[in-house]
Amino acid sequence: MIKKLSSFILIVLIGFSAFSQNNVLKVKPVRPIGNAVLGIPISFPVAYERVIFSSLTAQLNASYQLQGEFDNTNYFDVGELGFSNMSLSSWKVGPEVRWYFGKKEELTGFYAQGFFNYSETSLNSDFLYETTLELGLGSNIPYAVDLEVGGYGNYINYGLGIGKQWLFGNFCLDITWFGVGWGSGNFGIEVDGNLIELGQVNNQLAADGLALVDATNEKLPTWEKLVTEFQDEIDAVEIPVVDPKVTSETTTTSGKMNVKTPVPFVRLLNFTIGFSF
Repeated sequence: MIKKLSSFILIVLIGFSAFSQNNVLKVKPVRPIGNAVLGIPISFPVAYERVIFSSLTAQLNASYQLQGEFDNTNYFDVGELGFSNMSLSSWKVGPEVRWYFGKKEELTGFYAQGFFNYSETSLNSDFLYETTLELGLGSNIPYAVDLEVGGYGNYINYGLGIGKQWLFGNFCLDITWFGVGWGSGNFGIEVDGNLIELGQVNNQLAADGLALVDATNEKLPTWEKLVTEFQDEIDAVEIPVVDPKVTSETTTTSGKMNVKTPVPFVRLLNFTIGFSF
């Protein structure tokens, strides 16, 4: 009985694949391979396309990036930048509509597409803040303190593209040659921790035979000074078309910065493979 049922299901599936082929399930093999080579957390992009009528299809794109730590041996040396235990996670989802040209088989041929995507990203890391304190006391003091970093971002983009899709039996090859669009991003970072440890500073001053300092010394670093300097640097950058809006908040133990900006979008040679059924 089980053998007969299995044979029946197999025949139905083969027949459905051969005569219907109104659906395609796709993956982007380049993305996870590229992530592995670059030493960043692996992401898994997938897409599902379905025929609406002869030349029109709808597609849903989705991607999830597993939360994991950067492998800085292949990508960049986060240790040299002061970061350690850096982890990243993200996800993306978006609909797409395609119009196929010509009198060919469904789901094949040249197409024009309209797409929309929404994505979110989060990042966490430890950070070693290193500087030299210039207190005007006759000695410059090398200084370092451990901080915690949290980052976030969400991004929307939409646009148009052109490409071509082939079906070889049930195997699908899809290449979006070119796409262009517009988007907007909201990105932020928050760093927590004490920028200054007076005990550590005064121990060094005492060892050098210099007068000790207290928290009112104007030359000591504060989050307000640090964030203001960084915001001024961002405001001074002139980028054609893009005009980012930067806001910030500070307390005695943390600094937070948020950037909202339009983002032009270009898509080149977006390559996927899949299975039609």
